[in-house]
Amino acid sequence: MAKTDDGEFQRVNGFERPFDTLQLLSWIMFSFMVFSFFLVVMPLEEDKSRLIAITIVYALLLLAVVLLAARTSALNPVDRTIDEKLQATPRDVPTGDLLYCSYCKCKVHKRSKHCRLCNKCIRNFDHHCKWLNNCVGSVNYPPFFMLICITFLFTLLHSVWSFVIWKRLWDERSSKAYFYESLQYFRGSSHTGLLVLVFISFVAAAIACILLLQLVLFHIYLQYTGMSTYDYILSRRDKKTRQKNLREAKNKIVPVSEKSNQIPKIQEVEETSWDLAEMQAAENQAVSLLRCVVG
Repeated sequence: MAKTDDGEFQRVNGFERPFDTLQLLSWIMFSFMVFSFFLVVMPLEEDKSRLIAITIVYALLLLAVVLLAARTSALNPVDRTIDEKLQATPRDVPTGDLLYCSYCKCKVHKRSKHCRLCNKCIRNFDHHCKWLNNCVGSVNYPPFFMLICITFLFTLLHSVWSFVIWKRLWDERSSKAYFYESLQYFRGSSHTGLLVLVFISFVAAAIACILLLQLVLFHIYLQYTGMSTYDYILSRRDKKTRQKNLREAKNKIVPVSEKSNQIPKIQEVEETSWDLAEMQAAENQAVSLLRCVVG
């Protein structure tokens, strides 16, 4: 566990404690998917040639996911100027490509951002990935992008083939002789139990596949526009702020139609007040005349 000069925790990579809850959840889900596929889904396939082909493709994708996840988590995306200790004081005016970070207490690159979870500045900061328990920057962004693409293909294959096996189990739910009974591995197994287990495996892979597809498309869009995830979040935040300020400005402005409707109302009030005063004066005159007559 790395520490700063002040003795504070500083994460070097994603394998350092404390582990994130989402990181542990990803390990559990991934392990369940792999074991359920190799121990339940694939043994239910009767066609040997198809079984071998799918197993080889699945195993290669699995190996790629594990290696890319390990590499993305193990790489340290820190801004190297922290290690080089380009010291400065807050009063120094940043020049060139460096800016002062008050947390790291040294100058870092302009595109770097300080991550409070890792307690270090990340070169070309994109985002902090809780699934990997590590920040993603210029150092580990290429393997990260490859990781989400390969993992998408991995979960796609898993979900499609799990559904195929589940559909066959569902169609034979009322059969007296199940197709898998000829396989010694599944003799005496509960048909309902297999249905539930394969279905859970399919749902877990399908949800992960949909989320990963959105993530892959999102990062393709970011690369096309030349933005990072952090840039995108800031632009969305600025857009919402501008829209809020515009709505508040519009609410303060009274439309001309409303102003024109208010003018007659003011005149009516003034005219009504004048009529009441005139009537009261006429009544006073009548009372005075009546007193003269009586007198």
